[in-house]
Amino acid sequence: MHSVTAYDENCFTLGKTFLSFLLQTELFLLLSFIKRFAVKKDLWKLDIEQLQTLYRDENKELENRLLSGSSWEDVSDLRHQIGELSTVIYKKLNASHFDHPAEKSRRNE
Repeated sequence: MHSVTAYDENCFTLGKTFLSFLLQTELFLLLSFIKRFAVKKDLWKLDIEQLQTLYRDENKELENRLLSGSSWEDVSDLRHQIGELSTVIYKKLNASHFDHPAEKSRRNE
């Protein structure tokens, strides 16, 4: 019969810690995705002025965090948020460019 050694216990503890880390990482990624999806959906409810104000505020926050030493990876959620804001603003300002032709009542409007 094999006796449990300190090495075996360390391996078990290390494995358990690594598994816990993987689960936390997966949960974090899933929650980040859900949050981005929910935020993107809510952005469409805002008017252009509100979106532009939010964009300026978020952009300033990104600048401040980068200047204070945050890494590019540390601000990835903020960068994605700014990208989403930029996309929504552009699409709201240029809505006619994103209409599907089949949804128009007349082809030559």
